[in-house]
Amino acid sequence: MRGAYHVFRLATTLLLLAVAADAAAQRLPVKAYTIESGLAHNRVKRIVQDSRGFLWFCTAGGLSRFDGYQFTNYGLDEGLTALSLNDFLETADGVYWIATNSDGIVRFDLRPETAGAARPIESRLTVYRVSGEPVTNRVNVLYKDRAGMLWAGTDGGLFRLNEHAAEKTLQPVTLGIPSHADIQVPVWAIVEDRAGNLWIGTKFGLVRRTSNGRMIHYAIQRSVDDDEVAAVLIDADGTLWIGHRAGLFHFKPGSESDENTAAGWRRLPPDARHYTTADGLDNNTVLAARQVSDGRIWIRTFGPGLTEFDGRTFRTYAVGERLGDTIGSFTEDREGNLWLGTKALGARCPSRSARRFAFALPCGCRTAINGCNALHADTACTNSRRVALSI
Repeated sequence: MRGAYHVFRLATTLLLLAVAADAAAQRLPVKAYTIESGLAHNRVKRIVQDSRGFLWFCTAGGLSRFDGYQFTNYGLDEGLTALSLNDFLETADGVYWIATNSDGIVRFDLRPETAGAARPIESRLTVYRVSGEPVTNRVNVLYKDRAGMLWAGTDGGLFRLNEHAAEKTLQPVTLGIPSHADIQVPVWAIVEDRAGNLWIGTKFGLVRRTSNGRMIHYAIQRSVDDDEVAAVLIDADGTLWIGHRAGLFHFKPGSESDENTAAGWRRLPPDARHYTTADGLDNNTVLAARQVSDGRIWIRTFGPGLTEFDGRTFRTYAVGERLGDTIGSFTEDREGNLWLGTKALGARCPSRSARRFAFALPCGCRTAINGCNALHADTACTNSRRVALSI
């Protein structure tokens, strides 16, 4: 009976601490941006900051630009031919490129005129259809490599555009994934390493395109249906991070094997690290990863929270007022603020001073509320591992 009393007392104490922490999180100066604030749509699929400091929001209802005070929206009336947008990229010359979910890519030139009358906004947008196949015009990701080539990952393979060529057309780039025609291969993510290799995340595994154009295929954890690689990241140390449906992997490019399996796939190097829910991820399906200015890796999974990795420990934070405030995208601005896009509740971000708020737990460790969208510390930890309170 005495033992039961102590258990009840400990559980009550932890619950009160969690409630207090949650209340503190709700008092953080978090700002929400929705259609009521001027955002084009409450589903935010990508957030990008440009060289001028503007934040651009790719939404399901058009493009929004935020100057810190108000939104400027671009939709059908401004010349866009599609409203559902998946990605946004600024090139070195100040031109913007937009990935649409149905009409290919759009070149958006907002550079000031050198002379003459200002051009109407619709004349500043140029649409490039990827091909005659509808699946290729659903563009998931845009990437500009160091050589100046623009790459487009679509639901039907990989394409590139040499914008300096006389005739600007998108050309298919053969992936050559065993047993899968390119038209059947969705491309989700692209990144370039220090050696000039492109690492390409697809539905059917990881592909490395060498600087001479050779394609090398890596099996992560293949199944009958897929080998889904949704995210690739090169961090400040040159390490490659891979977001997969089986967890998070990382290794140093250059250590990978040259040995093919019988089916023509290569294996990840023996020193590749693999993290799962057993290590602290809230879900094994990793959808996005980003390194922020303090060196930490933030991870979005199929779970309801946002996970932070400091090189040793994973910490997952519930997002928003309810677990249903699902994250759609996230980015860090030049002030160090973490912006989150949600699937249905717009975008949210705290003030810079609210970026990190820590509180102590009875076990002597500390947990933190990080980033925006009211990251709620509504769990307690034991030996630095998260445990949910259920009383």
